[in-house]
Amino acid sequence: AVQEGDYSKSYLSRYERQWYKEEGNNHKVFYRLKQAVYKLTDDDLNRTAEAVLKLPQPKRTIVNVFKAALINNPKLIIDAIKVFKDQTFAVFEPLT
Repeated sequence: AVQEGDYSKSYLSRYERQWYKEEGNNHKVFYRLKQAVYKLTDDDLNRTAEAVLKLPQPKRTIVNVFKAALINNPKLIIDAIKVFKDQTFAVFEPLT
């Protein structure tokens, strides 16, 4: 838009469409995950934290935190399935 000197709504909407095409799906996934996390109670979060603290420090990764949350809050499994139903992702290593 700057190079072309065109700041019209129609020209700028191309940027929005391009962004959504490239990043929109990731945005949806992370928004849904955020919504699922917001549903957790203090007890749910405490159980997850206790499980994570039992892990050796090098194993305290975001993936292992997520696995601990799923294991300690089975209701999250349904939310996770909804979030990832259209996604392809690698199988996680077992939580150790």
